[in-house]
Amino acid sequence: MVKKVISFFDKISLFSICCVIFLVIFDSHLQKIFIFIGIGAMLISKLFSYIFKIKPLFKKTYLDRPMLLFLSAILLATFFSRNFYESQKVFFDRILVYAGIFLLVKEAVYSKKRLYIILGTFIFVSFLCGFDALWQYFTGLDLFFGFPRNSCPFVGKLIALTGPFGRYNSFSGFLEITLPLIAFLCLIKKNKYFTIFICLILLSLLISWIFVFQRSTWISVSLSCLIVSFFLKRKYAIILLSVLLLISIFSPIQVYEKAFWQLLKDKDVSSGRLEMWHEAIRLIKERPILGSGLGAYGMYAGSKHLHAHNTYLELFVDAGVIGLIGLILLILIFLKKSLHALISEEEEEKKIITAALLASCVSSFIVALFSTNMIVGIRFASLFWIILSLAVILKDINFKAKA
Repeated sequence: MVKKVISFFDKISLFSICCVIFLVIFDSHLQKIFIFIGIGAMLISKLFSYIFKIKPLFKKTYLDRPMLLFLSAILLATFFSRNFYESQKVFFDRILVYAGIFLLVKEAVYSKKRLYIILGTFIFVSFLCGFDALWQYFTGLDLFFGFPRNSCPFVGKLIALTGPFGRYNSFSGFLEITLPLIAFLCLIKKNKYFTIFICLILLSLLISWIFVFQRSTWISVSLSCLIVSFFLKRKYAIILLSVLLLISIFSPIQVYEKAFWQLLKDKDVSSGRLEMWHEAIRLIKERPILGSGLGAYGMYAGSKHLHAHNTYLELFVDAGVIGLIGLILLILIFLKKSLHALISEEEEEKKIITAALLASCVSSFIVALFSTNMIVGIRFASLFWIILSLAVILKDINFKAKA
């Protein structure tokens, strides 16, 4: 009876993770509800397992201590904030939720079957978004909500795809996470139907990637895939370079308009980010050690933007050098362990999945120089923390064990 109760709540936690991924298309509030449902179900399952001595309370991973250090630095900055009420609200609304996602995934995903259920959800959502983007490309309206394509600022009559997200920069946030993942999952040799299906998804996402007209997305996806493919197999890096060259040659003229418009016309290639970063540096100088508290940039920067469009600068403003060191240390340890796992792994299937998850994370680390999707909001931040957590626990999953 006890084992049935544990299994029931264990399944709810896995189902909740899949719902969080699927709901990225629809509503971030529903995503948060399922995050809390999943965490609650996981804690109940763990409590029963611990009381009846079926399993240890929590699994240990190499990222537990860096995550705890990062949370401690953020909490310290919250206590010494210039506006404690606002900072504690942001801490519980965002940072603690990300930590909860990390705990949920590392406890709920412990087998190859569960890993593939989550990856399958990512593939399904990517299929929906890719198909919807193609529909919008040919008809002008997206299939699910009727969103029209958006005009890009500063670039004349340039029209960008928005997919089911309604805004081209939101669609780009989705592509930055999922496109590198799907690109490497294409290399898994299951059967010809799976390969054809996932290659079609990749093609639709590539078309979306071109016509979303976001330079940061072009850079982050290209660089992350190149870096990871170099460590996976050199021939993949050469193939990828050839593909990128072909895309650049045959891309429509609008791509070059977006890439060089501001450089040639407005003389501001940063799209206003330099002004935001200048404000961030001013706030950093005022309180460099512990920062001004979570949410401080939006309150004190004097800018029309709520965020600095740079994850590392905004965290420096909010949590000071201690918080920034905490995040950078977490990233460096993750990269070191993941690259070592990628190089040393002998199981081909596991090696490819390691590369896919790592490429997605590296893309997020790169685009964090131009956005704050990693530590702001739920919609795309939840996907990032799910993928990061999967990459951390992947080495402990036995791919050879039978179900």
